Amino acid sequence: MMYYSRSVFSVLALSLAGFSAAQFSFRTFDNSVLGRPVEAYQVNGYATGISADGTKLSGQRVVLWPFGHPRYGYAYDAALFSVSGGVLGMTLLGDLSTPPSGNLKSKAIAISGDGTRPIGEGYGNIEGYDRFWPVLFNPLALVHKFPGVANVPTIKGINYNGSAYIGYGTGSYTTDPYGSNVVRWHRWKNGAIEAFEPFGSGGIPTGISWDGKTFVGYTGSPHPDSGTMSTGGFRYRDGKGFELLPRSSGLAFQYVAGVSGDGKVTYGYGQTFDQTSSNPRPWYHSDKESSITVMDVLPDYPKGEFLSASQDGSVLVGRALDGGNSGTAFLWTRHSGAVRLQTYLEAHGVDLGGHTLYNATGVSADGRTICGDARGIDPVNGEVRTLPYVVHIDLPNGVINLTASSKTAVGGGTRTGTITLFKAAGQDETVTLATDRSDLVTLPATVTVPAGSTAVTFPIGTNGTAVRADAKITATLGNGRKETDITLVQTTVKNLSVTYNGYPSPLDGGKPATATVLLTGKAPVGGAAVQVWDNTTLFGLPASSEPMTVTVPEGETFVRFPVTTLPYREIFTRNVFCLYGTSGRTASLTIKPWYTPSALTVTPTTFVGGTGATATVKLNQAAGTGGAVVTIALGSNVVSAPSSVTVPAGATSATFAISSVPVSATVGTYIQVSSGGVSRKINLKITKG
Repeated sequence: MMYYSRSVFSVLALSLAGFSAAQFSFRTFDNSVLGRPVEAYQVNGYATGISADGTKLSGQRVVLWPFGHPRYGYAYDAALFSVSGGVLGMTLLGDLSTPPSGNLKSKAIAISGDGTRPIGEGYGNIEGYDRFWPVLFNPLALVHKFPGVANVPTIKGINYNGSAYIGYGTGSYTTDPYGSNVVRWHRWKNGAIEAFEPFGSGGIPTGISWDGKTFVGYTGSPHPDSGTMSTGGFRYRDGKGFELLPRSSGLAFQYVAGVSGDGKVTYGYGQTFDQTSSNPRPWYHSDKESSITVMDVLPDYPKGEFLSASQDGSVLVGRALDGGNSGTAFLWTRHSGAVRLQTYLEAHGVDLGGHTLYNATGVSADGRTICGDARGIDPVNGEVRTLPYVVHIDLPNGVINLTASSKTAVGGGTRTGTITLFKAAGQDETVTLATDRSDLVTLPATVTVPAGSTAVTFPIGTNGTAVRADAKITATLGNGRKETDITLVQTTVKNLSVTYNGYPSPLDGGKPATATVLLTGKAPVGGAAVQVWDNTTLFGLPASSEPMTVTVPEGETFVRFPVTTLPYREIFTRNVFCLYGTSGRTASLTIKPWYTPSALTVTPTTFVGGTGATATVKLNQAAGTGGAVVTIALGSNVVSAPSSVTVPAGATSATFAISSVPVSATVGTYIQVSSGGVSRKINLKITKG
């Protein structure tokens, strides 16, 4: 099941921006399609909605039988209009019953996104009442009373695959503050009926998203200026419940006509305080905005109403009105504003066959197909008639969407961009990329969308920046282009470390060490000057009153610099600090005593086997608490000594004895002492006695 979930850019906006190569088709469902009976005085048709792919239209055929005919009057038939391979068709959907006159009274008011299920109203005698009833068409099915509703319900909207629709009815179980019965909303979803408690002071639901999880409508709510109750919009979302939509202070009443397929753009019309009954203004509200947008439509048609939206709400269509309330179809995109559809098509050489486009009641998911009602002269009787029309705009390929994997990036980081075309590439398509901040953003000059594909990705490289900065990226194919913004966050300090030969704390006091400052991204132009200091002089760094400065080179993410630790005979822990801009890091380091033998003496170094000698080891500094252990190694078993000797705390040297065994000939050997990775060695000679 297709939901057209990707963001759809207004392809009409591409055309309005200058696509001279755009091709158009305009068709009306005339007598040959409507099946005009020979005896009929006139046949009219009306389009009320359109499927996502623009091939199915809901609506109504109206036959006017002449005076004196047995069926004199009007016959109203719910109809499903179709466009397939350039061939127009119509299927009459029937009614609940056939009155004695033989004239039906049904009407299809909307159609599911997949084009399989029109909805509307039929006329018949149910439970002893002759009246209109809500119905589903194709096949015909009665939507009976909802629970808790006293009168007959009304059906208003249906989702993409027909699994959910909405309606309302007045319940007798409760009243509003004025004593009127309150409207109760219902949603039929996956075979179950849900009843929603009244919100505000009743109201009417009018539209539902394609996934069936969001529906909108209008209800009584306090006006933001006067505080008095007036009509305003509402939205219900699964998991979030009901919420009132923003109100405009310039509108006395605000009616909701529907919601885009993705549930994010709500639209309708409002009435101003002056001449409220004849001064409607179209408005829309996007999830991305905190207020609604109220429009004057066209210079000669300042009033009007929105009636339908593309899947993502980037294209809105409706009816504009002049001062005398004469209507004309118009379309709107965020990029082009409002455009009179008739003028737009005629400017591109489209032959409308003498018809006037009275309104636009539906638009396909991609915004390329629009339906509505056209008025023209009936060739049979010479009078004005109304026919459904469908117009399709076939544009050369273009970019409909440009996104970055993240809207923010630390300078020096990499993101992934995605370009989407509004139709599969017939051949390899080359898209040109550009940015307004080439000093901060690096892009390939072009990227190729392979034949048969609709999308391609590309790398977005960034450079370091000392301050937060915004950059714009533009993708262009032909005359169509799309922009996206990316915010570069200034580089900050990520980590500070001090190591010896790659080994972290604890470090041996007196050994040379290496400090590393690591940034979150690349250093900006000129490098990143980082201040470093210590709260003591233990590590050989300056005190906090005199910080030293190290520089991360431009385009690099780190800098290393030498640190000299000072000898100390006790374990010592202190902090090292660094600061770049407003970001800093602290490294907690432990220095341990580093004892090395600075000298080794043996007296004597030559002696008779069976006798001995005295050795003295001297350290580089006085031993700390617990003393300092020095290991001893011998070159042969002719001599012997303890395996280690401890230099007492506070002392710098220790003495130990060397003994030997008798030998039959002179033997050469050695003695070695080691500590802190440093060794001292003396050769010995043992002679025959």
